[in-house]
Amino acid sequence: MLNQFYSSFRALADELARTAQQTFQHRWQDPSFAAQLPAAFRPEYWDYPGRSGEDTAPKYLYRGEAGDYPSSLPSRARIHATFDQIELALLDELTKMASWCWRLRHGDPFRSIGWPQHYGFPTLVLDLTSDPLVALHFAADARNVSGTASRVVYRVDLEAIESKVYGPAGLPTPISAACIAHDFCNRAIRQSAWVMRSNDFEMSLDFQHCDHLTDHVERFAVDGRDAAEFVRPDLLDASSDFFACWPLAVLRSFKASIERPLPKRLAEWIVSRVPLFEQTPVRIFYDERGRGSRWQLISPTEASAADGCSYVAAIDAVVEELTGPDIPTPSGLLFGVPTGGEPNSDRWFRRGDECEIQWRYPFPGPPRYNARAFERVII
Repeated sequence: MLNQFYSSFRALADELARTAQQTFQHRWQDPSFAAQLPAAFRPEYWDYPGRSGEDTAPKYLYRGEAGDYPSSLPSRARIHATFDQIELALLDELTKMASWCWRLRHGDPFRSIGWPQHYGFPTLVLDLTSDPLVALHFAADARNVSGTASRVVYRVDLEAIESKVYGPAGLPTPISAACIAHDFCNRAIRQSAWVMRSNDFEMSLDFQHCDHLTDHVERFAVDGRDAAEFVRPDLLDASSDFFACWPLAVLRSFKASIERPLPKRLAEWIVSRVPLFEQTPVRIFYDERGRGSRWQLISPTEASAADGCSYVAAIDAVVEELTGPDIPTPSGLLFGVPTGGEPNSDRWFRRGDECEIQWRYPFPGPPRYNARAFERVII
C-alpha cells in the first residue's frame, strides 16, 4: 500500500481532484438462464445466455476515516466487544430482516445488504464512495473521535481490481462491489455511495489488509487543521429519501417478530445510527385482481410540505417504545402486499388508515401463522 502525507485537507482535495473524473469501460454479462435455477431444475442439454452490455464505471473509489486506525472493518466486525452473543445474534437477525424487505421490493441481493448498511444497520459490507469530497467529509467529521488530529483517506483503483469484484456470467469472485445510489435514496446519490464486501463469509473485509486490494490501495494521511471546511452535514440528511421511513418500520417489525422488548443498550445503539421517520403517505396502485402492483412513495420533506405534519420520530420515544412491553403490529407495507383494493384503481394511504395486506414475511402467531396469511392493519 502506497502511503502519502498531506499537511491540509485542501492540498489533498486538490490532489484527488486531478484523477477523480477518470472512468473505464466495464463489460458485463448476467448469469445464464440455467445458472440462475436451483441445481435440481437446471436443463441438461440447453440454456440461454444472460444479457450482456457495457457501462462506464469510475476508475477510483474512496473511503474516508476520521482517525488513523490499525484496520478498516465493516460495522458488524467492529462491535464484538460492545455486545454479548445474544445481542449480536439479535442484531444479525435485525439486519437480515432489513435486507429481506429491501430485496423483496428491489430484487438485488447484494444491494439489498448495501442499503441497510447505508442507513446504519450493522453488516459485513464496507461503505465507499466515487466522490473524493464525500470521503474527505467522513475523514473530517470527527465528532466521535478523540486523541488524534490525523485523518486518513483511502483510494482504490477499481479498474485494476475489476477481475476481483466482477465475474462474467455470474462466476464467483473474492470480493463484491456495487453502487447503491438510487432514485429512492437521495442521500446515497449525494454520497455517490458504493459498498464492498468479502465473499469469503468466514472473514470480514479489512480494507487495509486484504490481499486482493493491497497492491491497488493508496493511503493518504492528512493533518486535520482545516478539516472543518470539508464537513458537509447535508450528506447525512435522509429527509428527502423515499426510503427514509423504512428503518424505523423495520425496527418496530423486528420487535413484533421476536415478541419481546429489545435490550436497552442495543436499542439505544441502533436508534442512534439509523434515520428515524414515521410512515409517510403512500399511493397503492391495484391491478385487475385488486392486489397492490406498485407504489408511489414520498419523502418526509415532501409529506411535511403537503400536510404540515412532522414525520421526525424522537430518539428517546423510539427507545422507550422498543424496550417497552407492548408488541407492535409489523409494517404491512414493507412485509406484505396490499390486497382487497378496487381492481385497476389507486388509493393514497396515510398514517391511521386501515389496509388489507397479505403477509410475505412469516411473523409469529395467528393470524400470521405463515407467510401468506391476510390481515387488516393500521398504516
